[in-house]
Amino acid sequence: DSTLLALAERVTTPRTKYVITPETFTYDINIDDISKNVSVQKYAGFLKRHPGTQMILGALTYRLYNTGLQPTPSSYRVGERLWCDSFNTALLMDSCFNCSYYFKSRLVPGVEIIPYQNTLKFFGRLIAAFGGSSHSYGTQERMTALSLPGERSSGVMICYESLYGNFQGPQSATGPNSCPSSRTTDGGETRRATASISALPPSGR
Repeated sequence: DSTLLALAERVTTPRTKYVITPETFTYDINIDDISKNVSVQKYAGFLKRHPGTQMILGALTYRLYNTGLQPTPSSYRVGERLWCDSFNTALLMDSCFNCSYYFKSRLVPGVEIIPYQNTLKFFGRLIAAFGGSSHSYGTQERMTALSLPGERSSGVMICYESLYGNFQGPQSATGPNSCPSSRTTDGGETRRATASISALPPSGR
């Protein structure tokens, strides 16, 4: 966080529309209440100092369900009546914690999606030992653009999804003021903020 924000402070101007981080740059964000996350609170403080700028975060997020039955195919049990879904997420936010998000939906086999997850549980533990996820990430049915009320939209591809042109092409951005973006961890850039700041022109330019 400190490296990212220090670099962003140096390059952000009144014309900067977005500050963009790599895929999975931050983590442990409840997608239904992002304000509780300490890193998100720091990002909101930065955005308050730069009115008109928003952040597009690469984040590992989660959603909790209070139910006795498994609510989604990708969810996993974390309590007696508590289930959790994890997501590789592109998260757009402003200084007031307003947000828009897209869940990566074309997942890397064996790393982000575990075949026969409920049957081959040992496979998830094996993948986790080599740096992958111990369970499958959740997805969404189609790609959607990120947008906040009254602002331009941003179409987002997350890493492996760039291989699926027929999936992302029609949906990645909508409207005349849309702005496409992409994020990845290829080349070990997960935490290297020095290669991750994008200063985009303001809406309408």
